[in-house]
Amino acid sequence: MNRAPVVREVPLSAIETPIGGTAHGVEALAASVRVLGLLESLILAETAEERFRVVAGKRRLGALRLLGCETTTARVYPVGTEPLHLELVGVASNDHRVPVALGERASAVARLVREFDLSPEVLAERLGRSVAWVGRLLVVAQCTGLVREAVDRHLLTNPSSFFYFRSLPEQHQVRLFNEALHHTRPISEGECREAFNKRLRSPHPKDRVLLNLTFSQIQALAELLGVGNVPDTEIKNAVRRKLEKQCESLAAA
Repeated sequence: MNRAPVVREVPLSAIETPIGGTAHGVEALAASVRVLGLLESLILAETAEERFRVVAGKRRLGALRLLGCETTTARVYPVGTEPLHLELVGVASNDHRVPVALGERASAVARLVREFDLSPEVLAERLGRSVAWVGRLLVVAQCTGLVREAVDRHLLTNPSSFFYFRSLPEQHQVRLFNEALHHTRPISEGECREAFNKRLRSPHPKDRVLLNLTFSQIQALAELLGVGNVPDTEIKNAVRRKLEKQCESLAAA
């Protein structure tokens, strides 16, 4: 009969290094652990006296080692636990981990900024993330229209596809949105980027001027027009929309 795991302090030097699958995202996780601590303990199996292998938590182990930690609190299955049982625990641990949708992450970040009156810089420091990461999610939280619907329907699953999609003309957005709905799949970053690059190769007349400006020149123009501090592509689009409104106002005068 398999016994329940025991919570105990384990030296990292006594844990066998997992083979493969630990590099992706370890640095970002380490930054979070440095600020917030380890939010979920490792699950280990004791293989011999004071020797352990990882059942679940390879990336967490990598983050702890990257931070130079010497020990960690872990849930440890004793020597003699059925190998199949350990494999099932590892699979179940990963299978029950539900990815957080882009819209949910953005809403959570915006709520923290709003309810606790935090600046993006302070929030980034408290979360152990970059200011750019916080800024991108705040832009996602403020989107409207078809872009908002695409986020809410989980058709846009990462910030990169979001910004490419948001920069496209409405007719291209509608096409990608309807295709994704028809095939019941997210809008990929690749197809958004392809549509965006096609637009750059044959830009709208108002965009040609912006595409020839440096980023600092665009920022200066954005400040003059009162657009605000947003990412590079967003500044270009915001400036273009502002210029379009001014042109429309002059035409109506």
